[in-house]
Amino acid sequence: MIPKPLDLTLPLLEICRDGRKYTYDTLIPILSDKFDLTEEERNEFVPSGQMLKIKHRLTWAKWNLKKAELLTNDRNFCLITQAGLDVLDRNPIKIDQDFLNGIPAYRKNIRKNNHDLESIPSRSRSDYTVDTTKYENILKKKKQLIFYGPPGTGKTYYANIAAKNFTMFSDYSYLRHDQYIKRVTFHQSYSYENFVEGIRPRAEGAQVSYELEPGIFKEISDDARNDPSHRYVLIIDEINRGNVSKIFGELITLIEKDKRKSMSLQLAYSKNNFNVPENLYIIGTMNTADQSLAQLDTALRRRFAFCELMPQPNLLKKTISGISLEKLLDTLNQKIRNAGLHEKQIGHSYFMNVNDVSDLHFVFIYEIMPLLQDYFFDDYEKLANDILSDDFVDVENMMIKQDWQEDKARFIEILK
Repeated sequence: MIPKPLDLTLPLLEICRDGRKYTYDTLIPILSDKFDLTEEERNEFVPSGQMLKIKHRLTWAKWNLKKAELLTNDRNFCLITQAGLDVLDRNPIKIDQDFLNGIPAYRKNIRKNNHDLESIPSRSRSDYTVDTTKYENILKKKKQLIFYGPPGTGKTYYANIAAKNFTMFSDYSYLRHDQYIKRVTFHQSYSYENFVEGIRPRAEGAQVSYELEPGIFKEISDDARNDPSHRYVLIIDEINRGNVSKIFGELITLIEKDKRKSMSLQLAYSKNNFNVPENLYIIGTMNTADQSLAQLDTALRRRFAFCELMPQPNLLKKTISGISLEKLLDTLNQKIRNAGLHEKQIGHSYFMNVNDVSDLHFVFIYEIMPLLQDYFFDDYEKLANDILSDDFVDVENMMIKQDWQEDKARFIEILK
C-alpha cells in the first residue's frame, strides 16, 4: 500500500540525514523499495492523471517538513536543516500531525500562511503538485506563453495549474493565489475597450453618464505594479479567437520582456503613460483545430513562447468491455494523422471520465462523432474508409448509422 504523506515524513528525514541534496527522482525509488511497493503501486497516478501517487504524497510530506523547518525551503530538492538533525537525534518513533503541531516553527508558518492542510480540498491537493516546472521556467524567461494543441488535451487545465503553482511558490509559501490570477476568454466581439480601457455608459435613474473604465489587463497591471513582491498571472483562454492586434493595441509592444522597464506608451483613451510591470505574466490557450500556428498574427508569435500539448493516451488505464481506452484513442489518432490532420487529433480528456459502457457510448455519440464529422467536412466516404468503418457510417445516404447509437451491445461489437 502506498504510504500516506505523514507516514513518509520520518523516512524522508532519515534519508536526508547525510546532508546531501535529494531530488524526487532519487527519493522515489528509495522510498518505494523501503515500503515494498508493487510495480502497479509505483506506477499508480493520482485521479487527475498528472502525477504519480507516490510523488504526490512525497510532495506533501516534504511540505510538512519544510513548514516545520526540518528541511530547507527549496522547491527542487530536499536538504536537511540543523533543526531536522536535532529531531533525528531524539530518535522519534514517527513524525505525525501531533508531533508537527508541537514544533513552534510549524505552528508559526501554518498561521502565517493562513492554511491548514485539512482545509485544502482533495482535488486541489493533486492540482498543486502537478509538475509545471518546465512551463514556469519558460514564463520566467519569456514572460508569456501559449499552450496550443487539439481539443481535449488539457490546455486550460495546464494554464490554470501552472498559474497557481507559479504564484503560490513565488516566495516558497502558500498564497491565496486567486487574488494573483485573473482570467478572460477572447471572442470575436472582444475589444481593446474590454481589455485595456474604454468609455462605457452608466445609468443613474433617468441620467446616463459616460465614464472611463479600466479593462482586465489594466486592472491586473495596476495590481502587479502596486505589489512588486508577488507574481501576477493573466490567463487568456481561446486567445486566437479574438483579433489580437485590435485587442492589445499599443500593448503588443509593451509586453515584451526587454520593453517592460525601458518603455511606456500613452493609452488611447485616458492619454496616461502606461507600462507593463515586470511581475505580470500572461498564459494563453489556443485550439489548433480552429486555427494553426501558421495563421497567427506575426507580432503575437514573436512575443509568446509556444508549448504544444498533444493527446496522452497513456493516461487512460481503463478497459471497458474488453476495449482498452488507451489503445482506442491511440488508434483513432493514428488514423487521423494518416489523413493529414495532425492538429485535429482527439484529446485524452474526452475519455478521462469514462467508467463504463454507457459513458463510452455517450462520449462516442455526442462528442467524438460530431467532432469527426466536422473535421472531415461531412465527407462520409473518407470518414468510413480512413477513420471508422461502414459499420458506423452510411456512405450512400451520407449519415451516421442509427443501429449502434440505439444498441450498446452493437456499438461494442463493431468498436472491437
